[in-house]
Amino acid sequence: MPRFIKIIFKIFLFSLFTPFSIALAQDEMISVDNWIRIIENKEDKDFKDLLAVEKEFENLDPNAESLALKRIEELSPKNDRFFLVRLKYLLAKSKLRSFYPAGLELIVPLMDDLIQEAYLTEDDLLTAQCYWEFGSVMFAYNQFDLAVSYSLTSIEMREKLVDPKNLFLDYIQLGEILFHTRDYPGSIKYTRRGLVLSQFPKNGGASYIRYLNTLGQNYLQLDRLDSAAYYFEVAFKHAAELENQIWMGINSSYLGQVSFLNGDYQKSKSQLFFDYQVNKTNEFNIAGNSMRWLSKIYFERDDLDSAKLCVNESIALLQKLDGKIALQTSRYLEEAFYLKSEIFKKENRLDSALHYFQRYSELHNANEGSALLSSNQVTKTKVSNEKNRFALWTVQQEIAEEEKTRNILIVSIFVLSVISGLILFFKQRQLKYKNEIFRLQKAADDAELSLVKNQIGIFTSKLLEKAQLIESLEHKFIEKEFSEERQQYLSELSNQKILTDEDWQKFKGLFEKLHPGFFSLLKEKFPDITLAEKRIAALIRMQLTTKEMASILGISEASALRTRSRLKFRLNLSSEINLENYLINL
Repeated sequence: MPRFIKIIFKIFLFSLFTPFSIALAQDEMISVDNWIRIIENKEDKDFKDLLAVEKEFENLDPNAESLALKRIEELSPKNDRFFLVRLKYLLAKSKLRSFYPAGLELIVPLMDDLIQEAYLTEDDLLTAQCYWEFGSVMFAYNQFDLAVSYSLTSIEMREKLVDPKNLFLDYIQLGEILFHTRDYPGSIKYTRRGLVLSQFPKNGGASYIRYLNTLGQNYLQLDRLDSAAYYFEVAFKHAAELENQIWMGINSSYLGQVSFLNGDYQKSKSQLFFDYQVNKTNEFNIAGNSMRWLSKIYFERDDLDSAKLCVNESIALLQKLDGKIALQTSRYLEEAFYLKSEIFKKENRLDSALHYFQRYSELHNANEGSALLSSNQVTKTKVSNEKNRFALWTVQQEIAEEEKTRNILIVSIFVLSVISGLILFFKQRQLKYKNEIFRLQKAADDAELSLVKNQIGIFTSKLLEKAQLIESLEHKFIEKEFSEERQQYLSELSNQKILTDEDWQKFKGLFEKLHPGFFSLLKEKFPDITLAEKRIAALIRMQLTTKEMASILGISEASALRTRSRLKFRLNLSSEINLENYLINL
């Protein structure tokens, strides 16, 4: 091809594509300008328009989204904290999309920084909305303790600033979060409030069915079976009207559980099997749980072969979720392992019973660890601390404002008596604020103490429960004739009963918070005291019975009594002095 023809061809291509490139660049600039206008719009306090921008970003590919955010940062107005907070929100959500479901340790600092910036705007509604978004992100990560903390703080702040009718969806979401922290009365309270304020039509779709089901589950957990059955039946009816088979199955599963608890096994069986048929290819966790309850029916009727078939199917369905198992589903799986252990125990297949008991125990401990962090007491403590944080910030703002007023007055008025009066006034105010800060700090300390008492109680009860379960299996083994294999299993069981070093460290940490300096004081007064004596001293301080102490320590009651006697001798106590009273008053 001659050279001049090549040149003409290139000119043609340039003229053909250049207008499109310019148009694309102009469209990008128009979008960025529009996004900037929305981000800086101070009337958008509920984030409605900002969330629409976030949706647009979700539809961009990661590179385009990154470039757009970078361009917005470059063009952002200087010294506009409102704009900065909302931009930081978009940046945090962009990171979330990049890392989710991993990256929690990276997201939390970003969201925390967002709230700190929101505080500096002195815009209460903006701050409250940031709290809500933080809570929603934590809910997505199954961090229910933080989700409740930030969501509840946001709700309480916004209730003073906007019409509660505008919060109906947030009330319902808060109810769902509270269900996962086992605060069932709180979940009922906020879910019902949301439904009343929403004025949902009776045929309000799958969302309405889900909210009714949440109420039913709460009443089921509270053992209020009539109320639970009512909400499940209403939800089932609406699902049937919409021909929504999945939700019909879900509510049938829960109705089956109610029927089981009411002793109507035949009705329960048909309700549970209906859900299994519907949801075995849709909602694995619900279908798996239905099969577990079916297994319980057969177990109660001593049909152990059918019970095993059902529990095996339950475990298979629940394990299909792999790494996506939520806390509730994990509890279903834990209970399925325990049921299978009970089936084998009833068949006197003790090696298999031990195997599934160990699987139950491992999952149970993991679930209870998560639940402990997400318990209602933990949540209430965090909420209390957040309230204190907000109140302290308000106090500091008032102090700063009044100091500014004081300085203006001092400069304006040169009368010594007035200055003296002002100084006295502000000293009184300062004292008031110090007292307020002291009160808030004491409230936080009291809440933390209440939390620790609850935690140590849960921890102790779980150790006792574990010891009782293992003891039951141990008795079964002892009844069987001797063999080396059974001797090995007995040895494993005995080892499991002993309070491990890890258990002791957890217990000691909680105990030290509840009774600061107890162990160090014992060591200081009695340098030769042994670890076993320290452990028994702590359990005596908790006012546990000899049998409970023996179970937790994995020793006989006689051994526990001997250790108690050695401790009393170590402390040089006469027979007239009560050991328990001495340790309580130490």
